[in-house]
Amino acid sequence: MASAYYFSLPSMYLGNLLNSYGSRLHYQTLSAAPTLPFSYPDAVISGNNVTLVYYATYGYGQAVRQNRSVPLDPNEWYLAAEKRITATRQHMMVVLQNTTRFLIRAVPHSSGTGLAPASRFMLDTAGRLDPASGVIERVSSVEECQCPRGYTGSSCETCEVGFYRKSSPRFPYGQCLPNS
Repeated sequence: MASAYYFSLPSMYLGNLLNSYGSRLHYQTLSAAPTLPFSYPDAVISGNNVTLVYYATYGYGQAVRQNRSVPLDPNEWYLAAEKRITATRQHMMVVLQNTTRFLIRAVPHSSGTGLAPASRFMLDTAGRLDPASGVIERVSSVEECQCPRGYTGSSCETCEVGFYRKSSPRFPYGQCLPNS
């Protein structure tokens, strides 16, 4: 049975990607003849001990440059450990809070040797333009949370100064408790 190969995205596509929730990762590839069955995911994203997989609905046709995109919408992803279970908003938020791995499936080059390059990666990120300064301020594409005491961040994912994180199976990011 054939194996799938993946491109690992550079560090600029890792870390806190919460402001890209609901957006898309765009890239370009040289499509080749039909290759591996769709049992191999086209994208894999991991973070905070959760791995999600994405299966594209497009096929691989003739050797032409194709623009592709991967949605960062939980309804399009599955839990890697349970292929038939669709990811939830919580799963996606947990992964995007600290993304440690983002992989895009490589396709064979049309010549039959090597892999077709993937290029022109661009991750959509929500932002708000300050007309006075011309600066784009990053904001969440989902919501602007009113964080409870002890929490901060676009999705309340970080502990405030004077608080520490205690791991807890009940809370995806753990709990922020006051320092003694």
